[in-house]
Amino acid sequence: MQWRFVGYEVRTTEVAAAERFYRAVGITPDAIGELPAQARARGAPAHWLGHLATADATEAAAALVGRGAAPLGPPRVGADGRLVVALRDPAGAVLAVTTAADSTSSAGVVLHVLNTRAPERAVAAYADLAGWRVRPASPLPAPLGRRWDLADTDDGPSWGVVLDVTAAPHIHDHWLYGFGVPDLTAALAHVVAAGGRVDEPVAIGAGRWSGHCHDPQGAAFTLVGPR
Repeated sequence: MQWRFVGYEVRTTEVAAAERFYRAVGITPDAIGELPAQARARGAPAHWLGHLATADATEAAAALVGRGAAPLGPPRVGADGRLVVALRDPAGAVLAVTTAADSTSSAGVVLHVLNTRAPERAVAAYADLAGWRVRPASPLPAPLGRRWDLADTDDGPSWGVVLDVTAAPHIHDHWLYGFGVPDLTAALAHVVAAGGRVDEPVAIGAGRWSGHCHDPQGAAFTLVGPR
């Protein structure tokens, strides 16, 4: 089966504060939980963790490890009874794989951006294992290198992108999730009012803009919509 994102959780240092923040800005994570002690010990910041549905989480995790991923702690059973395995994927980004289910996320994610210093390894691994279609690379303005668009079919719409951030040391390897909003300017104002940080929006085509944000605990996300 083709792998697909089915859930998005916030792993944070202050659960109650994160719940208040996301409620104030109108984003509904599928779960909000404590950042694991092991992750804190490694210096990991608060972050969003995407869940990829696969036919078998154990087999998918082993296949990813075979392509350069590293497991992050033992598997766990989620609230819905599905097995969840967290890894640092072949791109160096934190991700979880889970067993397929009919349920889908209600978080409102419309864009998936993989920032990585190993883009070729990442696109090769996900094309082979996840069954994603990877469009040919195209150049980006400095300090970014190239981009690869991701889609479910050869001629289908793109739902994600892989970005080469090798020349951008201020950007760490991570999956960045974009939440759709009807008015980006108003949504970014809500983020600031709730204690978050925002960057200047950038145009991403088709009349849409992306505004990069951090919540008060440091978890990165982006908002996507018209201005």
